This record gives sequence, structure tokens and C-alpha cells, in this order.
Amino acid sequence: MDKANLAIEKHKKGYNCAQAVLSVFAEEIGLDEVTAYKLMEGLGGGVGGLREVCGAFSAAAAVIGFMNSNGSLDGATKKDTYATVQQAAELFKEKYDSVICREILDKHPESCDEKIAHAVRVIEEIIY
Repeated sequence: MDKANLAIEKHKKGYNCAQAVLSVFAEEIGLDEVTAYKLMEGLGGGVGGLREVCGAFSAAAAVIGFMNSNGSLDGATKKDTYATVQQAAELFKEKYDSVICREILDKHPESCDEKIAHAVRVIEEIIY
């Protein structure tokens, strides 16, 4: 099963949108699934259910940041990471016109499954 479909399956099992996205990349970035789940718990529903920045997109930004950063505490990769996350935001906006949960759900009220799958595909497009 590809990562996008696996993330949808996890969402159907009760993972929030952010948890579903990060969990399919957890092993790749050196996290166990429980840690990934715990890290993203507060980002679901547009950050704590506030319907602000989409949780699926927030998780995509986290994965991209982790994979793009060189880990140097001098911030050497920060500018490039920001640009890469902005590229991901543009890809997300092409499909949903926004990265804001409430705006996305107002225009696309169907299940978040497709938004989760799209976030996974955006990561794959940008990182691989």
C-alpha cells in the first residue's frame, strides 16, 4: 500500500490528520509510531481543533523541515527549508486554495481523507 493510502487508513482508525500524515514517514525520519502520534496530537483539526493551519499541511511542513534540515544549530538550512515549505504550501493551495483548515473545509467539506493523501503526495513530490 502506498503512503497516501496508508495515511487514509490510519485516519479511518482514529488518527487525526496530522498524525496520519507524519506516521507514514515516522520510520524514515527515525521516529517510532507512538512518538510521531504524540508529537502531532495537538495539530489535528487545524491546530487543537481551532481550524487554523490544516493539520495535514502542518505535518507535511514538519516532515519537510526534518528531511531538509542539516541539523546544524546555526540555522544554515533554515532559509532553504522555509522556501521548500512555501513550495509545499503553493502545491496545497493549487488544490484547496488555502492551507487554513476552516477555509479548506468551507469549500471542500467532504472527508479530510483526500487532504491527508494530498499532503503525503506533496511531501513525496518535493522531497523525492
